[in-house]
Parts: sequence; structure tokens; C-alpha cells
Amino acid sequence: FLFKKGKISQLFLFKIFYWMMLKKINLLNDEKAFIESLTLLKNESTDELIKLINECFLNQMKNRIPRKVIDIINEHKKSNRHLILATETIYEVAKVFADHLGFDKIIATQAEIVDNKLTGKLAGPVCMQTQKAQMLKEYCDDNSIDLDNSFIYGGRADDQAILELSKNSFVINPDEETKKLAQEKNWQIITT
Repeated sequence: FLFKKGKISQLFLFKIFYWMMLKKINLLNDEKAFIESLTLLKNESTDELIKLINECFLNQMKNRIPRKVIDIINEHKKSNRHLILATETIYEVAKVFADHLGFDKIIATQAEIVDNKLTGKLAGPVCMQTQKAQMLKEYCDDNSIDLDNSFIYGGRADDQAILELSKNSFVINPDEETKKLAQEKNWQIITT
């Protein structure tokens, strides 16, 4: 989408592909890959980024969210549950999704922003794996939310730390590794 709109170059795509390959052969871990990819956003206007992500969400992603997932979100809303989106994605991107889907709170990676522009650096820790679980737990503790009885959804083995926080954990469309982990941990599996 962004390439077709002329917002990213072939070099940008090559760098992403290169980092994905390094990740695949275990020469670059998830956190390092995330930090490296953030440098590609250096000097981008946050307003422009949000505008592009909104457009991308509405034109490309919104209709790809499985109906079953939308139904689950809506059921939680009807039950007046506090919906928290915990993601490694940078906050500005996560906010677009959270706003469209009706989440109450976003726990995400904070990118450094100066004069309404991304610096390509982090303003805090990357919200992934055990760090994501710690950030979620701190938020829930500070807001008297009972995590043990909360509903937690994940999709990858990387979500293990947050899934272990609740006795109501669900894995959506897992790969084989995550499916095996879910079966070992007795997490419910949802396929769409």
C-alpha cells in the first residue's frame, strides 16, 4: 500500500526484507529488528504517519480482520469489559487500530518524537515478550484490573508471557509452534 502510494522506496522494502531474512536465520532478534526498522521512520511527521496508517487501515486492513475477531471484540464491549491493546507496534500506529476497533487503552512501544517528527529512536522499552507482560501487569495493577480473570488473546509464541497472566487465554490462528505451546498450556485455540 505505502509503496504503491509512493511513500516508501524500493530501498526501504529491501531493508525490511533484509532484516526479515536476518531474523529468519536467527542473526537478528525481534527487538533488534524492531529498533532497526524504527530508524526508517526518522524525520517522518507523526501527523502524516497517522494519516497514512488511517488510510491504509480503511483501504487495506479493515476488511481483512476476521469476522470472528470483530465478534469477540464486540462481545467484550457489550459486557463492559475494559479492552486493552498490548502490542510491540509503535503507539501512533497502534492507536489507529485501537480507535477503529474500540479499545479503551493502548500499551505499545513509544517512539521518540521531537517537534512532531519521529527521531528514529525509542522513548522507552520495546513492548514485546516479557516487557509487554510487565507493562500490562503494571497497568492492570495500577487500575485494579484482575488479570487472572481477564481474557487475553495472542497469536504467536512470543505472546507466551502475556498469555500466562490469565486463566482465560486464547491463541488466534496459531502457527505450529504456538499451537503446540497452547496445547501444552491448555490455552483455547481460535481459528478464523
